Amino acid sequence: MLFYVIRHRQCAALSVALAWIALSLCLGLLWIGRETMTELRVDTQRHLDEIDRFFTRTETSLAQLETVRSTPCSPEMLRDFHRVMLDNPYLRDVIYFAEDSLVPLCSATLGMMEHARPLPPPDGEDMLHPGRQFWMYLPSALLNGRERYYTVKNGRIGISEDTSTIAAPTTRNMWESFFPGGNDEGSYIRVAGTPGLHGRYMEERGVLPPRLAYSACATTLPSCLTVATPWPAALSRHAGTMAIVLLFGLATAAMLHRAIRRWLCHKASPIGRLRSALKRRHGFTCVYQPLVEIASGAPIGCEVLARFEDRIGTLSPNEFVPIIMQTGRTWEFTEMILEMALRELKPVTRLRRDFKISVNFYPRDLHADRLPAVEASPHIAQAAHDGIHLNFEVLETGLADATDLTAMLDFVRGKGFTVSIDDFGTGSSNLHQLRCIQADYIKIDRSFVSELSADSSSIRSSLVHHIVEIANQMRVQIIAEGVESSTQLQVLSSLGIRYGQGYFFSPPVPVERLLDYMRTEEALEGARRLSQAATPSFTPALA
Repeated sequence: MLFYVIRHRQCAALSVALAWIALSLCLGLLWIGRETMTELRVDTQRHLDEIDRFFTRTETSLAQLETVRSTPCSPEMLRDFHRVMLDNPYLRDVIYFAEDSLVPLCSATLGMMEHARPLPPPDGEDMLHPGRQFWMYLPSALLNGRERYYTVKNGRIGISEDTSTIAAPTTRNMWESFFPGGNDEGSYIRVAGTPGLHGRYMEERGVLPPRLAYSACATTLPSCLTVATPWPAALSRHAGTMAIVLLFGLATAAMLHRAIRRWLCHKASPIGRLRSALKRRHGFTCVYQPLVEIASGAPIGCEVLARFEDRIGTLSPNEFVPIIMQTGRTWEFTEMILEMALRELKPVTRLRRDFKISVNFYPRDLHADRLPAVEASPHIAQAAHDGIHLNFEVLETGLADATDLTAMLDFVRGKGFTVSIDDFGTGSSNLHQLRCIQADYIKIDRSFVSELSADSSSIRSSLVHHIVEIANQMRVQIIAEGVESSTQLQVLSSLGIRYGQGYFFSPPVPVERLLDYMRTEEALEGARRLSQAATPSFTPALA
């Protein structure tokens, strides 16, 4: 999945940026929805608190009126009615009715009401107080019907109250006040406000609503309120906030796009790919190039060579080796290759117990301060226990301070392993350094071998003779790298060089082909061919 994203990093970064913008807008909408719902809850609660206060005052007034024992419609009773009215800011009139009748006899504001007509039938009965009757909007006789009051009749006493201060909970949102109940389940008795608003609120619950709504009921009376506002109205109220959210989303999306693209580019770069490969232990493979005895053509060992390929592509050793050195993970890499090679070469080592396995050692891992890490390697310990013939190849360019390598080389030899100097002739080592190293093999760099021919007089080819002399003085064996022709092989054989490695014998191959090379008649045919080619028929010009 990661490799697919890396390959399409531009689209991936753009997709993340667009998703971030969408997320920012969604968060902005959620914030607006939360703020609007808070406003609706506050509006609703403020109105219901007012209703609670209203009906609390209503109950208090009715309780006070029940204590009045004056003569009906006497001046004393009317004065008591006025005193009750002073304690209730909503109260506009107190009415005294004829017994078991809707005919008013007198009131606190109108006095005696001779020839008064009975009140119209009430709108309903108080569900909390059986026997009470109420009128939602009863015209005021005092004001000739220009005002309508909420009127409650409890026995022979009735009160009229002004509800205009609590009728509209807000001027900003749609609302509907109602009493729950009715003949059908879910029905309600509308009091005021937007008709059908509560019904739509009930229908739209459970789905994404086209409007934001909140509904609640008072505590002193089953009086309820639903408040709502459409999404377009809520967005228009917070247009500035949405503009800020959009600008923030665009700005951060641009930065996010750049950061993700840079991160994916880093992941797609050689250093990013190699770090991931070393961390997850994938992408690296081993190939093996046979090390051949020139005289017989028989393979006596192989050099372990690392290759790298992931889903993005391949990296050559010239690309990944410097990066591994730069990141300082050389020993981690060497251990991984060593573990892989020992595992894959088990069939080979079972076939040939004396088979030599050459593994490259990075110069920095030879110094004394890295010795504890090498000593702790389970793969080196296992190879020593199994009697595997490991040969550690050291670049000549890493021999600048030969004395600092003594501890590491002593440890390697103590385990029964051998040491060879790789790419000999390309560095600037001297005889003293070479004697300090006490290498078992010297590998002549392929740049010298490639110029060998029957009549070669180049400087590089003439140096091979001197390298042979140095090796003889140091009593070490020589391995010639990069052998690609029979002519080169004849010259090397005439110089007494014992071992060769190169495409003339075999290119680096997977372990299966290495086994084929060792098991089949290919090796024997190669031995015969090499024996014929190694018979010198000329005197090489090396001086």
